[in-house]
Amino acid sequence: MKVRLVAYRRETTTDDLSNLTQFELDLQSAPQIFANYNWLDIKEPDKRKSSFSQTIKIPFTERNNKFFESWFDVNSDILVFDAYKKFPAIIFVDSVPQLQGFLQLKSIYVNARMYEVVVFGNSADLFSDVKGKYLEDVFTTELEGTPGTFVTDTSLDHTLTRENVINSWQNGLTTINSVQDKDVMYPVIDYGHTTNPFSTGMFSSFSGLQDIIDDNVITGFNWSNITQLFGTLTPRLLKPAIRLQRLIYMLCSKAGYSINSTFLGINGDVLADDVDFHKIFMTCATESTYVKTTPIEAFQAVGAASQNIDSCTGEDCLTTIPFTSTNYNGASYFILNPGTDVPGNGSAFFIPNYGNNGEGLAFGNQVVLYDISLSIGCPANENDGTPLNNWQVQLAIYTVYQNGTSAFLSPQTYAFNTNNTASTVNISYTPNVQTSPGSYNYLSIWFSASSTTTFTVQNPEWTLVNNGSGFYSDGFENGTVTMRANMPKITQVDFLKDIVTRYNLVVLNDPNNPTQLTIEPYQDYIATGSTQYWTDKLDISKEAVIKTTAELQNRTLLLTDQEGNDMINERYQNTYNRVYGSIEVKNRNDFAQNDFKNSSVFSPFVVHGMPDASIFGVLGGVSSWTKIPIHYAGYVNDNGEWSARSSQKPSLFYYSGTPSTFAGYDGFNGVAWDWALTQADYGITNFSWGYSDVSSILGYQGFPLCLPYNIESGDTTNPLDSDNPLLTTNNMLFWTWYSATFYPSGFFGIWGGNVFGENVTQNGYYNRFWRQYINEVYDNEARMMECYVNLSPGDIFEFEANAFKNPVYIKNTLWRVLKIQKHLIGGNESTKVTLLKVLEKTNYDCYLSPTNFTPAGKIQYTASDGSLTFTTTNTCCEDLNENWTFEETNASTGEGNCWHNQDSVSIGGGDGTDVDPTVPQPMPILPQLPNTQTNFIGVDGLNQKFQNIVYNLESSTDDNSTPNYFTVMGSRPFVLQVPVNYLITMRVEVTGEIVKGSNMGKVGFFEVYGICKNNSGVLSHLGTTGGDLIREQKDTGFATPTFRVNVLESSTNVLNLKIIGGDSQSYQFKAKVSVTAKQIRGNTKQLSIPDQAIYQNSDFIMYQNGGLLLWN
Repeated sequence: MKVRLVAYRRETTTDDLSNLTQFELDLQSAPQIFANYNWLDIKEPDKRKSSFSQTIKIPFTERNNKFFESWFDVNSDILVFDAYKKFPAIIFVDSVPQLQGFLQLKSIYVNARMYEVVVFGNSADLFSDVKGKYLEDVFTTELEGTPGTFVTDTSLDHTLTRENVINSWQNGLTTINSVQDKDVMYPVIDYGHTTNPFSTGMFSSFSGLQDIIDDNVITGFNWSNITQLFGTLTPRLLKPAIRLQRLIYMLCSKAGYSINSTFLGINGDVLADDVDFHKIFMTCATESTYVKTTPIEAFQAVGAASQNIDSCTGEDCLTTIPFTSTNYNGASYFILNPGTDVPGNGSAFFIPNYGNNGEGLAFGNQVVLYDISLSIGCPANENDGTPLNNWQVQLAIYTVYQNGTSAFLSPQTYAFNTNNTASTVNISYTPNVQTSPGSYNYLSIWFSASSTTTFTVQNPEWTLVNNGSGFYSDGFENGTVTMRANMPKITQVDFLKDIVTRYNLVVLNDPNNPTQLTIEPYQDYIATGSTQYWTDKLDISKEAVIKTTAELQNRTLLLTDQEGNDMINERYQNTYNRVYGSIEVKNRNDFAQNDFKNSSVFSPFVVHGMPDASIFGVLGGVSSWTKIPIHYAGYVNDNGEWSARSSQKPSLFYYSGTPSTFAGYDGFNGVAWDWALTQADYGITNFSWGYSDVSSILGYQGFPLCLPYNIESGDTTNPLDSDNPLLTTNNMLFWTWYSATFYPSGFFGIWGGNVFGENVTQNGYYNRFWRQYINEVYDNEARMMECYVNLSPGDIFEFEANAFKNPVYIKNTLWRVLKIQKHLIGGNESTKVTLLKVLEKTNYDCYLSPTNFTPAGKIQYTASDGSLTFTTTNTCCEDLNENWTFEETNASTGEGNCWHNQDSVSIGGGDGTDVDPTVPQPMPILPQLPNTQTNFIGVDGLNQKFQNIVYNLESSTDDNSTPNYFTVMGSRPFVLQVPVNYLITMRVEVTGEIVKGSNMGKVGFFEVYGICKNNSGVLSHLGTTGGDLIREQKDTGFATPTFRVNVLESSTNVLNLKIIGGDSQSYQFKAKVSVTAKQIRGNTKQLSIPDQAIYQNSDFIMYQNGGLLLWN
């Protein structure tokens, strides 16, 4: 068998880059080429390794010198070969490829006359080729035939209009290239730009809003502030999102790669629309408060070759400059003869209001860049014609606003000493100017002169520059949304690393075409392999070593997104000290080292039901919420105001491509919802306008549901109208399922927000893409084997071609190849192979999925066949969550019950209605997110159980009659089911603050005790009904609330914790609740005597061998 090394490069510098010539390189007479084949680094799952050869020394021969162009000769001209570039190469045995990739020249041995080279596999090329580039660079294209020259890719650029916003929800917006495209859409997200958060006020009929103004329902209401209060939607308030599938396609295409992926739905240039991944979008414009737009079409005006300026003295030397013509004037905003009364009667750049004819600036505060040049004939004394030696001139943009006021913007002074010699001076002026609707903008010139002076202005030229990266407008409607400027500031490497890790993708190069990528999730890829039988190839003369997978394991694996700085994410993170939707896998192996955390660039896209607002609700509070969920990206600032962030992390969400219909009625006048998108300055610049006077309203009934769950939208109905629209089969964009119920007091101040019902889906990133992968490393049955195998060239070719997806069968066990080390290409030696045992189960020890729990805290599971069961093992209890408690009921099978032991269980919904306490309730967030400071469980000397727990709770009141639940950190009402023959003692420490009312800011502290018991099914309490108030300290004006901390519901054995306000002011309360649960004998049960002997302090008496002394 002959070993061959073939390399490829252009023959000459004039050859096309794709026109490569084959060079058969000479090897030594008996070459010993060793290759190492790697696939995945399971210790660090986000890294992918390439195969490589060990260094190869090849001689100075005519063929080799021709390929390397005698690189050893430091004085020779090197034309094509470059030691810093990659050149394709393949190592063959006869004609069978063994290692395909690229060749690198490492060094040259001059005396030995040898080149030292190495051949690397192709798998790392994509990440190397995009290194140093950002996502915005996806929207640049290199000009063909002009390497290094790039132009902006405008394929997805579009105009920010209400029509494009609405069309993006269904048929696709229209790009500036007149192409209809569905890969950019505008999600309805509240970024915090309105006075109040988005509510159903945005659906209020415009006739109803006009009635509020006309009838003076609230003093001072007009179209300026009512649209802010009601959240009337305008295109300017929204930002675009890009289809993730299209972005990945563009990124790889610009890097020179094509993709073949069933999962991504990309096959070359064809993007499938029938895959789950097609529905995922990424939010854009995350680096700015509004979407960035290029505002207006540019203009360029020129003036006369020379024009005399009238005589002037001192402060009178101010004039504006007239221009004679325009070279271009795209929007006709530059007016040569405006006919305005200003010094010099200069030309003006006029910025019209939107309402005039549907054109103009949407809002003011838009920055533009001017490029102005002119020459000035040196001034002279008018009396004797003597040129001035020292003089100054100041240029500025003189702006006259719509209300008649004026200002000099961006003034710049130029000082000259012409020494009586120069006749003219040249000035370049590039001001950054903030514009305003309805204003006239002039180029002004002012001389500093102490005597009467004459001068000339020569060849003035005024250009509006609108394509500089720093000169974008914030949300200018009718401006162009440049997608390049609205990409998150993320490197392409970090972006790809997140996607590859998030979906656990295998990225492989086609051996016959390195620029063709196969990209599939790990479990999908390995499922396509075919078993290879290696039992007969095993070298039994060498030791085979079976090992644990401890060296591959981490102590913990934290799979998470970035922290979000929106209101709900921030509140969740501060409360629970973890990111919403994250999962932490804890290893039980004491020998595991290090911790793994994935690299993420996205924050969770958490949605909340849109509040339903009446006129008074919009102004002062919210009564309930609707089944129209949106993402609230704003935050509440230190002054309690709803506000916008200047930057945020991007997020991912699902959009099915079909808006959903909805219906409702105004809470204040009973008029049916009439959603309308308006032009941005709808009535703002002229308060006398009413809705009927403006032609810029476009009514629309479809709402784009942008969700973290893949719930299909309907053409005729809102899919969330059903009680449980979230199905257990729906995919989600979180690592694992968390409850979608929130109680963000201080923001909405209402119960609920969960529009998805009580079903649980386990189809997050972890279950879908990571369980099987993790299981094969962390399961108790996981094994590694290192052995020696006799591999033929055909085996290596098959191995390279199918890139490790083929499992191998050795002695009744199926293994997965991790790496092949020091394989002698073309030799007769056996090769060391590291294998990982294939495990078919995917639940990492536990075959059950925790789904529900009873009010008493018993956890119910879903089996693989979909059936429900309470019976489990400790691997599905304490091994899954260290805060849960396992109760063994069958010693022979190790089966029993699992208790979450953390928060109480809600027996009431947000509407206050009770549910059957025997019916399992959906698993909340809290069993995985402990809110307890302590949680001690023990057995006393009489073999009776006792437990001490401390909870952190909160509540609020708005009147002095309604009992309000204490809730577990805003999640669910706090209740305890008192077991039979148990005594419950509670100490409740409550701190309160008045957050609204005449005594706002007043505080109070209260300490309450409550004791109750369940004696053989008979419920009772000790002390005062409701609890005993032991201590209070409060400000004057803070009304003492009424507590209910020991009231038992006789039908359910449930203890509720509730509070009733002392008056009608709005109060917020935080409570520390210390609970001691003690088992008692009861009337029907004799007190059991333990078999073990005890000391007087109730400790057991233990022998040295660990045994216990028993009573005689």
